[in-house]
Amino acid sequence: MRLRFALWIALALAAQAAEPATTTPAPPRPTPARLQRALMEALACASPGLAGSLIGFDVIQLSTGRTLAQYNQQNQFIPASNTKLYTTAAALMRLGPDYKYETRVAAAVAPDSTGRLAGDLYFIGAGDPTLASRVYPLASPKGGLRDVEALADQIVAAGVKRIDGAVIGDDTAYPKDPFPMGWTVDDSIWDYGAPVSALTIHDNLITVRLTAPMAAGALTRIVLDPPLEYFTIDNRSTSGSETQVKIDRLPGSRQVLITGTIAAGATFSEGLAMDDPARYAATALADALERRGVTIRGGVASRSRSADEAPDPVTAPVTLAIHESGTLPSILMVINKISHNLYAELVLREMGRVINGSATRQAGISEIYKTVWEAGARTECCYFQDGSGLSRQTLISPLSTAKLLQYMFRSKYRDVWWTLLPIGGVDGTLRRHFENQPQGKRLRAKSGSYAHTATMSGYVESTTWGPLAFSVLINNFNAETAEATLMLDKIGLALLE
Repeated sequence: MRLRFALWIALALAAQAAEPATTTPAPPRPTPARLQRALMEALACASPGLAGSLIGFDVIQLSTGRTLAQYNQQNQFIPASNTKLYTTAAALMRLGPDYKYETRVAAAVAPDSTGRLAGDLYFIGAGDPTLASRVYPLASPKGGLRDVEALADQIVAAGVKRIDGAVIGDDTAYPKDPFPMGWTVDDSIWDYGAPVSALTIHDNLITVRLTAPMAAGALTRIVLDPPLEYFTIDNRSTSGSETQVKIDRLPGSRQVLITGTIAAGATFSEGLAMDDPARYAATALADALERRGVTIRGGVASRSRSADEAPDPVTAPVTLAIHESGTLPSILMVINKISHNLYAELVLREMGRVINGSATRQAGISEIYKTVWEAGARTECCYFQDGSGLSRQTLISPLSTAKLLQYMFRSKYRDVWWTLLPIGGVDGTLRRHFENQPQGKRLRAKSGSYAHTATMSGYVESTTWGPLAFSVLINNFNAETAEATLMLDKIGLALLE
């Protein structure tokens, strides 16, 4: 009996040892296939308005260079402001982080002992986008023209009391090409489509601010920033129960008609692009000089050259004032963080001038293509008409964009490049993304959008895969842009896991 009991115990223990463990099973091993499936599932949950859209993505693990996920990666997409990644990457690699612009105010002769300047005073543009009252790197220009005022102080300090000629805004450093191919006529009216000019001040825009009194039907009060008499504005807007303002202006015109209503006690503002930035700059400098007691007999004028004209620099050896920009990263940060179109176009042309000796859009674009090739992507993957992405003719692929990001991550300027991109949920154009998702801070990327287009490309610090470069491009959708943006955020969060 005792022997049989002992044998039963032994058999029971053996059976128990053979039973499977009841501990929690280990999670599935991470694989690229799982990441690919997670991204495709995120796309499958798209809203009906995104159902017929064209979507592509490419994801590269930066520690190994391995592609982890991709879809339509070689297709060409309209990139919107993702174009700026190419422009700023090429500029940083070719011009270097120490590059600066220098703008001069000069004359053919020095002022005489009485302060008389015989001839014209030239405000000579050199492509510098920073002649404004912007507090760098990110604040918008507002409240006067600090840099122009500083130039006027230097001119007066040089002894100028009277100018017999004109104050001339000289735009000839770049050939006249204010609006790249693929920009629309409407773009040229508003602040985001301000014309490209080698002489640029205050982002080549005037901000119109309208304030409605509390009394219904009362005419709104108008304030211009900068406060220069340049546009002819017919303001017929009144105080009402809601804000419905209409601004009519023909492209290239200085005639502005404002109608509609503004809610009582509310303020409405709109940025209007310059028609002739060089003349506007000359007007601003002349105004600053006259307020300092300088007499100007010849008025103001502007000087430019067409694309087929050779450079014809003014003969003005006497420098009376100089403005030096900050270093290039402070300018590139404005381009990427707040998606500034004009800054991108100016940097594009400056690349062409410095590297190729030709300050044209095409010369700058050639430097972008060289950067794409250096990044290991085929140049056939892309087609550029501008440096900002406002052109609806510019095309890029997710694959080329991810390779560009990988190239910059491995470059000697990686630490500088890293600071130029918006941080998810924190700043720039990603400030309002990833709401209530603090992990969004582990994403740095450039977003872009306009009608039927939404894009986001950059870097994430993935819990599973470490640092990743990614590009997600969406075209041809009929949903609201906000729905596409939400989709991009979902994909970004999936990459963070």
